[in-house]
Amino acid sequence: MSKKFCYLFTEGNAKMRELLGGKGANLAEMTNIGLPVPQGFTITTEACTQYYEDGRQINHEIMAEIMEYIEKVEAGILPVAKGYLLSREEQITREAIEMLMCNYRIDWNELSEQLSVPARSIKQATAYDEACLREFAEDGLVEFDENQIRMTPEGRLFVRNVAASLDKLMLGTNKSFSKPV
Repeated sequence: MSKKFCYLFTEGNAKMRELLGGKGANLAEMTNIGLPVPQGFTITTEACTQYYEDGRQINHEIMAEIMEYIEKVEAGILPVAKGYLLSREEQITREAIEMLMCNYRIDWNELSEQLSVPARSIKQATAYDEACLREFAEDGLVEFDENQIRMTPEGRLFVRNVAASLDKLMLGTNKSFSKPV
């Protein structure tokens, strides 16, 4: 069996520093603890050593593996968390929730432009529910209209609750984001 020369960030960890190098191991570890790291991969130190042994030439086996991973990154088909391949609907949901979590708002038109998907399709991909949003609005946590959802200053502490309401995978479960301390 031939050596593996590329590792997804989701495949590595901090203990693989010798194989992945410091940056590769750190990117893997940041991915594993849930920090927002763009999907990607690391070329191993063994590939680097082989490069020097081959007179500063990348051999065909290593180049083929690198190109395979580059194609996956460009196509957006690498697993992004815990080795799961996300469906297009899940990718859209992730982007909407990320926009809310990072910016305390979702601008459906901006997201539509970013994803090249109609805004109504983005709402359909998520668990968007006006009745649920109205409850959050009545509690003073959000303001919303057909174009966006905005967290109020008071609601920012509850952004994860609002985000969970947009995730179809969270509906009807007793999953929570964190444990009370």
